[in-house]
Amino acid sequence: MPRLPKTNPRAVALKILIRWEKGKPLLDEILSQVLTKSVLPDERDRALVGELVNGVVRHLYYIDFVISRFSEHPLEKMDPEVKNILRLSTYQILYTRIPERVAIAESLKILSHRKRREWIKGLVNAILHKIVENKGNLPEPPDFNPVFYLSIKYSFPEWLVKKWLDKFGFEETEKLLLASNERPPLVIRVNILKVSRDNFLTFLQKEEVPSAKACPYSPAGIILDGFRGKVIELKAFHFGWISVQDSASQLVTFLLNPKPGEKILDACAGVGGKTTHIAELTQN
Repeated sequence: MPRLPKTNPRAVALKILIRWEKGKPLLDEILSQVLTKSVLPDERDRALVGELVNGVVRHLYYIDFVISRFSEHPLEKMDPEVKNILRLSTYQILYTRIPERVAIAESLKILSHRKRREWIKGLVNAILHKIVENKGNLPEPPDFNPVFYLSIKYSFPEWLVKKWLDKFGFEETEKLLLASNERPPLVIRVNILKVSRDNFLTFLQKEEVPSAKACPYSPAGIILDGFRGKVIELKAFHFGWISVQDSASQLVTFLLNPKPGEKILDACAGVGGKTTHIAELTQN
């Protein structure tokens, strides 16, 4: 069977989702690996891949719920490629400003490239057009079971929804789920061994990112508001002044409050963001 076109961002996103659904490695790792090896010519295409992949996963339960309401074929019995093409297109239709006709046409283009049978293309086309036709009146999960309702609507696992419902009640849990699905801002951490945050923020606003602003939660954090470039291309990155790390992760180290000379074991280290932050705060 022909390979997916390497210069088609939707085909690249499809490849990532199929690999992710198999269970390992983590989504961020697959995304990084595939984009590193990809030959996508335009940075906007690479950004689209990230948007599509993360968007589908963020809203997966509800996307699957909608597809299942307009398909006579159970999702669990669908070919992984067909299923994930439907997911990608449904995400674009429901959550982005991409024209619906473009989302559908691009999906059918991938199926044609793979020489899929006409009835499969017809099935995908029919399901997607039904979703478009009913976009203003989409089905809602049944609300007689609050756990199931919130789990599907906001795409969170039932065990976590139940835990939050027991602790916070329905209204607060729904607010928490809604906020958790918002796209996080791009946040960097300033290496205070090399430069203070205030001095660096002034430099950054003048030289490269005028819209940058101080993070309200972390004394070392800066939000790159509206930044569309690559952090690794910023001068400060090459100077060793900054690292990419969200504000919640930065707070963990500040709560630890490490002191110079202490022996600290980071037993759950991933890429080492908190480990290097500990080193900075201990002046190591």
